[in-house]
Amino acid sequence: MERNVLPSMASDDGAIQSAIRAGMGLVTPIPITTPDGGTAYIVPDGFSLEKLPPLLPPLTGIKATPRMDDAESFVNYINRYKTGASVIFADLKTNLMTAIIDYHNGSTSNQAPEAGKDTLGKPDYTTHRVAHPCPWTIEWARWRAVDGQNIKQAELAVLLEEMLHTIAAPEGGALLEIAAELKVEREVKFKQGTKLADGTVSIGYEESDQTSTKSGKITVPDLITIVCPVFQGGEVRQFQARLRYKVDRGELTFKIAIMNRQSGEQAAFQDVVRAVSEATGQPVFYGAP
Repeated sequence: MERNVLPSMASDDGAIQSAIRAGMGLVTPIPITTPDGGTAYIVPDGFSLEKLPPLLPPLTGIKATPRMDDAESFVNYINRYKTGASVIFADLKTNLMTAIIDYHNGSTSNQAPEAGKDTLGKPDYTTHRVAHPCPWTIEWARWRAVDGQNIKQAELAVLLEEMLHTIAAPEGGALLEIAAELKVEREVKFKQGTKLADGTVSIGYEESDQTSTKSGKITVPDLITIVCPVFQGGEVRQFQARLRYKVDRGELTFKIAIMNRQSGEQAAFQDVVRAVSEATGQPVFYGAP
């Protein structure tokens, strides 16, 4: 009896592989969009995955943190990019203002809700920010540097001459005379002063040489009125500064004490914040983001 013999697996293996390769050659590569915006293709030759990088990365949110050196530029930037959700933070400790353009939507947002969907409370990236550090004016920075510091009479003379344009009282002519008197170098011993009726202080001194002793006096103001802007672009503010003196072993030194400086600076900062809020129409929160 004859029996049918199955062809061996080895003899058919080459034909099967050839058929598979022929079938793969007929398959069209299938493009697949990857999560990062690129494209991947399943290539028939071995069905490997070949990935092509995206031409440009996808933009899902703006990331920018510029700094503006003056309030006007800060306002202009906010007005250019603001949305109904934009907010401004003002830090009273550092005098730093930070506007977050893409802040989270809140219950007071004026952005129109999406069709059929409420966007109130919808989070955002908060990566589009602009900062304004509210720098001191050159004049106010100079006054702050000497506030509470001991200075010699020659240093006081230079200060009064340099800052004459920011002093409302005493008047300029009298102040220049005082500065000129302070600049004179003397080998003298100073004595305790006397406060005069006009608010000045008369400080006596003795100048001695081998043959004689001469006495004299210098007069300095007890109170100085400073008028200058605190912050760049801010309004002019007025401060009172007391000029105190000290005589130690015949040597004369002075100390300037600006009255209510910290509260005045805070008020000046709040004025800038208020002006920015009014110019942009955006809410302000005192604190840090």
